[in-house]
Amino acid sequence: MENLSQMNLVEQLNPRREDGGLDGRYTELAKQIIGAISRETVSDLNELFHQSNAIQTQFSRAGLRFVIGVFQVEMEDWQRKAFKKQLRYLLQECGFKPSMTTKLIAAGEFVAGELPLGDYNPDFDGPSEELYKQEHDFYLRYLKGYGVGSLYLLSQMDYRGRIEARQHYNETNDRYNTRELEVLKQQYPRWSADHRAGKRQHNTDQYPLQQQLGQLEPAVDTYQLSTDEMLDQFVLLAQSINWSAVGTHTEARQLLASIGPTLSFISDLAHESPYFQTI
Repeated sequence: MENLSQMNLVEQLNPRREDGGLDGRYTELAKQIIGAISRETVSDLNELFHQSNAIQTQFSRAGLRFVIGVFQVEMEDWQRKAFKKQLRYLLQECGFKPSMTTKLIAAGEFVAGELPLGDYNPDFDGPSEELYKQEHDFYLRYLKGYGVGSLYLLSQMDYRGRIEARQHYNETNDRYNTRELEVLKQQYPRWSADHRAGKRQHNTDQYPLQQQLGQLEPAVDTYQLSTDEMLDQFVLLAQSINWSAVGTHTEARQLLASIGPTLSFISDLAHESPYFQTI
């Protein structure tokens, strides 16, 4: 596991540019600040870093079971949205980081949706109801073998990705690891331009990348995401992007510039929020 050190504490403390890279105007001052802090303090923070990550990992399965329990209870969509919002608050109060909370909620809701045994239909579900039940039990054992991160990735695929992962397990008795599932998710994202509910026309010659992004809508085989859910995914994605690399990539910067007003509006919302903090 990564260790906190004098050097990466400097990087963590150093203010960022708008593209996410380190702002060199503050680097020497950040070094001066960290240099004045004792090694004992750095060691204590390092211990906190290790223990908090270890505890989160240790209890992630309990968090997953709790989320599954919440979503197993039948309720109206408006009730589910309210509980989901409060569930995020509860999990973070328990000590889960925001990124882990997002994964727990998505993975738990996905698993809860897979648990019920549907009504048996002999025309579609096989030669006997008993075999149908056995197949469902096998599928649940297959899901149980995944960790939270892997279940989250499965929840972000459309049905084709999940089928491919399942077929791989049937043929090899091995589950895809998280890196392989990430590749599969990118190949079969839950928001798919090829499987969107309605097609919209765009000038593909002038805006090829914008077209691809603009047409990303929930696939027809999945439930519609609420605004809160889409915002969760947006934040998690924003946190995972290497913004320094984006800053040196001309096409990527042009793509961001194409939604400049939207990004400015998002920035204004964040700064106007009572939860916004300047450090």
